[in-house]
Amino acid sequence: MLRPRVGFHVDEAHRIATVRYIGAINGDRVVPDVLRAFRALERAWEYDCVFDLTRHDGFVEIGDGDVLDCGWQDICNGRDIGRHTAVVSVDPLIGARLPLLQGLFPFRTVKMFGSADAARAWICDQRKQSSNASAA
Repeated sequence: MLRPRVGFHVDEAHRIATVRYIGAINGDRVVPDVLRAFRALERAWEYDCVFDLTRHDGFVEIGDGDVLDCGWQDICNGRDIGRHTAVVSVDPLIGARLPLLQGLFPFRTVKMFGSADAARAWICDQRKQSSNASAA
């Protein structure tokens, strides 16, 4: 059995923050841990994000999303416009709730993937497309 926790990894070179929900951890613990990690990250709004839920056995309730929304707005204040958030999960419930997640991150593009590698590839591809559009 996995020890319940939130993992946080920052790839400074690629400006990607990866959050992993691991084990039977629920939203009332996940959200404060996630917000604490992003508050400690200098200029958090400049990072694209990967939320990896592949090893998550807990549940994040809608009310936890409201807390995340308030905390995220406090951290970023809309400065994360144009950034990307990839959610990694094969859980159909997560997929069904994706529009709610997009609402929590209104300035970002949010998309779901079956693997962390695919999520990171999408972020890199989106950056290339933005870069090419800017150069044109």
